[in-house]
Amino acid sequence: MTVLTNEGSTLPLDPAAPTAARPLVLVGRHALGTVAQGGGSAQVRPPHVVSIAEGLVAALGADRVRVVDGVEVRQSPDVADPRFVRDPETGMPGIRITSRRADGEELASTASDLAMIALGMTTSAHEGAAGVELAAELDLAAPTEVEVGVRGAGRWTVEIDGVEHQVELVLSAGDLGAAILSPPVWTTIVTAGQGSRLTARLDTSQGALGLLGVVARPAPRPSVEVIAAAVEAASGAGTAVVVVGLTTEQETESVDKHTLALPGDQDELVRAVAAVADRTVVVVNAATPVLMPWLDDVHAVVWVGLPGQEGGNAVADVLLGLREAAGRLVTTFPAADGDGPAWSPVPTDGSLVYEESVRVGYRGWDGGEKEPRFWFGHGLGWTTWAYHSVRVENENVLVELENTGTRPGREVVQVYVRPEGESVRLAGWAIADDVPPGERRTVTVRMDSRVLRVWEGVTGGRSAVVSCWSRVGSGTYGLRADALG
Repeated sequence: MTVLTNEGSTLPLDPAAPTAARPLVLVGRHALGTVAQGGGSAQVRPPHVVSIAEGLVAALGADRVRVVDGVEVRQSPDVADPRFVRDPETGMPGIRITSRRADGEELASTASDLAMIALGMTTSAHEGAAGVELAAELDLAAPTEVEVGVRGAGRWTVEIDGVEHQVELVLSAGDLGAAILSPPVWTTIVTAGQGSRLTARLDTSQGALGLLGVVARPAPRPSVEVIAAAVEAASGAGTAVVVVGLTTEQETESVDKHTLALPGDQDELVRAVAAVADRTVVVVNAATPVLMPWLDDVHAVVWVGLPGQEGGNAVADVLLGLREAAGRLVTTFPAADGDGPAWSPVPTDGSLVYEESVRVGYRGWDGGEKEPRFWFGHGLGWTTWAYHSVRVENENVLVELENTGTRPGREVVQVYVRPEGESVRLAGWAIADDVPPGERRTVTVRMDSRVLRVWEGVTGGRSAVVSCWSRVGSGTYGLRADALG
């Protein structure tokens, strides 16, 4: 995890500050449904996922944290959260999957805690079925409006409390990847109560491929209504934590981004909360850079990436100072769409010219016309540092630094070099760990000789073996020890 900004040492938060009368206000869809991992082939099956809301409530107590849902973050609803639906036969979280042969006889009946089934990709008991039925009971405390439906291509009969809907969902021609990564969805809004039953039947006699599942969740509310509720909760709050981020719709294979903006009205949510809370902390739950047009309106920003199954507990430990967020960015964050050395990979008239040459990533930003929002290597932590001396011994760089803050800390010392006439490059790094306040420490950064090399020649052609060679340059090298920014 990486601290991007921390105005006035807002972080870490004082665990004793929230009270029942003035609780910590936690806002955002990603607070309740924290994204632990990427989509597509990046996914594995964790035994559980702790959300950020669950982690903070466990750390502070339910009476000292007020959790408020955020705006919608997905364009297409995901399959039902297993905690929202129950297997009609066992009453356990999840759904019941029943498959039948062509003569109507039952082929298999299994429970699924994922609210979906993969057909044509596994050796499950349901493979080869002529029809599949997905059934669930809704786990609702009281009658309410819910969004129900199905995901996956095919002809469906969807029944909710005895009312049938005939639905046909079609994939784009030849788009087999979409059957797995972004299957078509149909939903409707109904009023349902405890024990309301959702049944979805699909004809698979002609074969079926992809992920098939049921959708069941509280009916989405208009963003203006959601933001108003967040503003009411955060008004006068000592600290509001807003959790924003991306989803597997943006962070998966076979999907190109056209913007780095947060999906939905998350930017508006942050601005609205920051306008009324005494202090606002933003937690970014995303694997890749996002735009932050509200950056000057908030007091601290922590980028937590995709924090895994124990993510909520880990984020709580960081926000409350039990652990230091000592990460450093491995990418450069642009300030706006279109910034950077190589924004568009789209060919023009069938041609794509690589004008940036080797100036890609942070090397392309260095010396460019625009400054990024955050440089590669950026990260703050819970203390401050002073660099006192830098000296070179052969291929080692010795850096003396001092913890000038009030808390023990961990610093990642980064050494960058710039061969004369070449682009800047990261040559090595070393860690000064658990340095007490006021202590000086010297760390040794061993530079990788490969990053000191410069290209000297290329021979051969398209029809011949191409030979490339390089050497360690004998000219002048510029050197700096610190993050690029």
